[in-house]
Amino acid sequence: MPDTETDTQPQGAKRKLPFKMVIVMASIMLLEGAGVFLFLYLTGGQPDGAMAGVEGVEQADREASVEILLVQDRYQNMSTNRLWRWDAIVYIKVRKKNEKYVTDVMNARAAEIQAGIAQIFRRAQHSHLKEPELKTLNRQLTAFVNQIFGDDPDGLPRVDAVLITSLNGLPTDG
Repeated sequence: MPDTETDTQPQGAKRKLPFKMVIVMASIMLLEGAGVFLFLYLTGGQPDGAMAGVEGVEQADREASVEILLVQDRYQNMSTNRLWRWDAIVYIKVRKKNEKYVTDVMNARAAEIQAGIAQIFRRAQHSHLKEPELKTLNRQLTAFVNQIFGDDPDGLPRVDAVLITSLNGLPTDG
């Protein structure tokens, strides 16, 4: 029985690919791609407002917080009828726009600031100095520095926070 596939094709002949058709289709696709690219290149461009930029960066930098060392000193307290020496490190947190003003006032009124803080420590109750969160002492120091540095032109206190980073007490009498 003769094979039907071999009957339709002569023996030894192979089917040819339509080479001309492949070249024509590839040319059309390349021309189409080049046309789309050229169209987008000529009409696309960058929009006028496409430049990457963030508005308000300068204002945000001026509102950023800065920590300034207020005092690092030893203070005495006798509220328990014993002499205690308290080693304290206190920072203030201010906005960057107020930093120059605050440092200028600190330099101009250094003795007044030292005396005021020493007085707060001398008058403090022993229990206030031993508080875990130092809320009372922090509140007194905040009121004092707000009195010294005042408010900025926006009506906000120049000092955002008082940070007592270290407060260690030792009895010094025998």
